[in-house]
Amino acid sequence: ALPAIKSATTTLFTASSRCGTATTQVTQDIYAGTSTKAAQVSPQGTCTGNDNVSVTSWGTLPASVLAYTCVYYRTGSKTVLSSDVLIDNKVHKWFTTQPAGCTNQFDLESVMVHERGHTAGLEHVAQNSAQTMTPKTPACTTA
Repeated sequence: ALPAIKSATTTLFTASSRCGTATTQVTQDIYAGTSTKAAQVSPQGTCTGNDNVSVTSWGTLPASVLAYTCVYYRTGSKTVLSSDVLIDNKVHKWFTTQPAGCTNQFDLESVMVHERGHTAGLEHVAQNSAQTMTPKTPACTTA
């Protein structure tokens, strides 16, 4: 799972737009290793506090939620202070390589690109289901 999560982060912060223009985000993401900390996200999918440490972890979320991101930032500069992601592993099944005959499983990397989009300040777009920031990710897709 870790390579997919790291790849998703790299994908988002080095991406280009549909117009072919490079991202204008100035970012720094440093993987600091494993931790016993859990993302500060409740099982109801709400943010529970900011400890200034960005954590991605597994846990319980509402059945309709694949993952949930809480972002804390400095309002003046919009600098991200921390970003926690909780990935549901109680209801949803995940893959890092799409299995043959896939049913009701989700691509971890695609979902994490979406969640990292929230870290970058992007919100949901419902106009086009093929967009990274669509609020609903279909099962068994890698887009």
